[in-house]
Formats: sequence, C-alpha cells, structure tokens
Amino acid sequence: MQRMSRVFLAVLFLIGLVLFLGKRKAKAPTHNQVAEVVKASPMKAVKSLKAAAGPVVASNDNTSREQRDSKAGFRDIGYTIDAHGKNRLKVTVKTMSVCYPADYDAMAAAVGNDGQILLSLEPFGEAPKSGVQPATKLLALRDIYHEVTVDLPVANEKGSLFGLFLCSDAAKAGRCGGKKPANFNAIIGGSNDPAKGDAMFYFQFAVLKPKSAMVYGGSDRSLPGARDDLADQSLGGAALEEDIRKVATLMREMKSLPPVSAAAGENTAIAVQVAMLDSAKCGGRR
Repeated sequence: MQRMSRVFLAVLFLIGLVLFLGKRKAKAPTHNQVAEVVKASPMKAVKSLKAAAGPVVASNDNTSREQRDSKAGFRDIGYTIDAHGKNRLKVTVKTMSVCYPADYDAMAAAVGNDGQILLSLEPFGEAPKSGVQPATKLLALRDIYHEVTVDLPVANEKGSLFGLFLCSDAAKAGRCGGKKPANFNAIIGGSNDPAKGDAMFYFQFAVLKPKSAMVYGGSDRSLPGARDDLADQSLGGAALEEDIRKVATLMREMKSLPPVSAAAGENTAIAVQVAMLDSAKCGGRR
C-alpha cells in the first residue's frame, strides 16, 4: 500500500511538471514572432512620415526663398512686354521731401532748372565686358519734379548685376557708369566744379533675371546678405564678390535713397526716389 502511494505521488509530480513546462512554452514568443513585431512597427511609422513630408518640405522651401530675398534687401519687380514680345523694366523717377539740400538741388545747380538728367540701366562691374549696351532715357529735371515713368528695354536676362543711375551727361557719352560721384556740397555751394557736367547723382543696383528683376533696397551694411543670397541662386556671375565690393563703395559715396516698388497702371514699377529740400514741410528752414 505504501509503495502504491509513492507511485501515485510520482505520477502526480510528473503530470504537474509537464503542465508547468507547457504553460511556459505557450507564453514565450518564438524568435520569429519577436522579429515580426519589431519589423512591423517602424515600417508603418516610416511610411506615414514619408506621405506627410512631401508637401510640407516644398512649402518650407518656397517660403524660405522668399524670406531670404526679403531679408537680403531684394524686391522682385516684374517686366512689362512690348509689342515685339521683349521685356521692359518700368522705372518711375520722383522726388522725396527732406529737410536739407540734397540730390535734386545738386542736379538743378549742375544742369539748371531747365536742364536734363540721364537715367541709365547698365551692366555693372565686370558685366560691361559682355558688350551689352546701357538702356537710357534723358529726363527733363522738371519731369522728375512732377514724377515721370519710363519703360527701359532689358537687354540681359542671365542674372547679371545692373546699376540704376542718374547722372549729368554734358559729353553725351550715353552712360553713367565710370563717372565721378557728384560733390553735392561743392555744387550746391556754388563752387566752380568742372566735373559737375558729367557727374553721378544717384546709384542703386538690380539683378535682371529671365522673368523679373531683383531690385536692391537695403543699405551697404546688409550687402553681405545680398551677396550670399545671389550666390545661393547662382546669380551675379564669377565676379560677384568684386562687384559687390564696388557696389558697397558707390553706395557709401552716393548715399542715395533706396528704390521702392510703386503702382504704375496695371503694373509695378521701380520707384527711384530723388531727395529734395522741401522748406514748406520743414518749418521754412533752409
């Protein structure tokens, strides 16, 4: 009887052991099951991110381009198209009242109230070597006083730097580039300055592209950002660094007001602002 009890207990022990091991085996995942779980989770995540990232990236790029141009001081001006399908840049020249003798007063002293001033859009820096001729228009000084708008033909569309100039042109050279910046104090003060008949009175720069012009409206201190922005777009050519240095020098010498965009009928024009003493708005001071 005692022997049978021992056998019975041994059988119960073996049955219990088998059941215990079976439960452990059922609970533990196989190697393949673990691999499937790890593999499935990142695959779903990657697929979801790719689907959502497409339009977001494109939108950020477009915004970034506009923000960088604006931060660099550039304003985009579209072209008008003439009867021959050629691009033309609309430029408005007008006065802006200030409380000190300035650009307009110096031009009047140089050419007389009934004289003429040359408006010129011409290749700047190394660009003149390309043979592109300036686009020019002779403006009566009184027309500048009353505000005048002209269309200048765009001869270069490859992203080269161009200068926007106003100058006296007694020698009828038909261009402003290379002329000496006007000595405003000497001219307004009545000094006999022989250079005033062929002097530069205004300068800013622009970059002409196939479908629009980028016009710079910043100061000489923000030119490094403008240079980087142009280089990022592969604009300005191989001589960009040297040309920007020349731009900085002229801007410091001329101290011209920055151009702004202005409505011109159904189009947008570059508005060249010519500083002029307006005593009536300055308490009669002169």
